[in-house]
Amino acid sequence: MASAATDTPPHAASTGSGWVALGVALFIVAMLMFAPVFAIREMSGLEQVSVAAGGSGAVATLGVLFRAGARQVLRSTLMTAIRATTRTASRRAMRTLLPTLLRLFIPQVAEEERQIPAIRSTPVKLLMGFVGLAASFAVVISLEPTEVSIALLGGLSLWEASALAAVPMLLHYTFLRLATAMAGVRMSLHLPLDGILIQAYFSGAASFLPILTDVELVGESRAKAYCAGGVLVFLLSGHAACGWLGSTWGLPHLGYLSSVFLVYGFVYSFPLHPLDGKDVWDHSRLAWLILWGANTATFLRGLPEAMYDIL
Repeated sequence: MASAATDTPPHAASTGSGWVALGVALFIVAMLMFAPVFAIREMSGLEQVSVAAGGSGAVATLGVLFRAGARQVLRSTLMTAIRATTRTASRRAMRTLLPTLLRLFIPQVAEEERQIPAIRSTPVKLLMGFVGLAASFAVVISLEPTEVSIALLGGLSLWEASALAAVPMLLHYTFLRLATAMAGVRMSLHLPLDGILIQAYFSGAASFLPILTDVELVGESRAKAYCAGGVLVFLLSGHAACGWLGSTWGLPHLGYLSSVFLVYGFVYSFPLHPLDGKDVWDHSRLAWLILWGANTATFLRGLPEAMYDIL
């Protein structure tokens, strides 16, 4: 009788272990997500740390790699815990939560399920991407010390600098739209929820990376590589043209935009889906190496010192 009174029902033990597993998974994800934020913020406050182009490139590289791999970490970790808890969850909770979880963490869900609900129009997604990147830049600037903000803005207002920081995204899309039309490649613009969350994550760490929107090319490998390689050359040319015109005409807006082009070209040249470098990499490793080397070398040599702190 005593043993019967103290035995734990099997379903209760299963429920308890499931919630423990979910808690552990969430703790691990939280550590993975927020430990780098605190590390970056602490390191940025150390007086003895010398900021250099190489360090900025390393942080930007970390951001790109994190952007490419974070969704897989979140999906695999959380879905393992979710499988343990849904066995004992009520049907009503499953009907409410499971569709949302599937859209967030399972990559095989139909493409439209990965988009923000009710947003089908490309112009609307472009506008949201532009506003999101501009807001991200404004947040990063607001988190920087006053002297860093003054040096970075160089006479521009915060709103001017924030808007210009998002302009290359629009030009990048426009160039690809024209190039894909001529090459017979299908192109689609995505504004995934995980991209928004990760953009906000890096903004909170005072690091600006243009990784909010995704552009996907569908077609023959060579044609996709030509389009993707062309837009990387376009971004590098935009840097050179804006820099020359800005110095010739004495326009700080163009000089600032030249620096922003460098950031976009460097980030987009990585061979990671859905960045442009991946389509070039899939077709020709040598072509990718040339383009990536040109963008990286120009980034390390030409990025103004004032831009280091926001990367």
